[in-house]
Amino acid sequence: MNYADIKNSALSELKRLGRFLTHHGGTSPSDTHLAQVMLDYAEMREKANDTYNVAAKAVVGIYINHILSAIDAVWSATSYNKDLAVKFRMQNLQFANRIELIPTVNFQYNF
Repeated sequence: MNYADIKNSALSELKRLGRFLTHHGGTSPSDTHLAQVMLDYAEMREKANDTYNVAAKAVVGIYINHILSAIDAVWSATSYNKDLAVKFRMQNLQFANRIELIPTVNFQYNF
């Protein structure tokens, strides 16, 4: 569609709207006034769509940031804790008539 087709379509819609308003007791506004209102609306709608597109891209950026932050957190925790070792084990003590298991925890930190 070219501009002339869009303008003619808009004007025919405006005339239909004017007939509707007149039929229901209102007055029909001029074609130029309604055309200007429709053009203003189209401009506002375009700005709203542009803002929506920016917001959609911002959400994608936030998700990417969260993923990268999670990867960085894993990497930082791993590098920070590489000098820390924790070992859990059950120590087996044998007595004459029974075996006793004693849980033990060993912490080791290297400088």
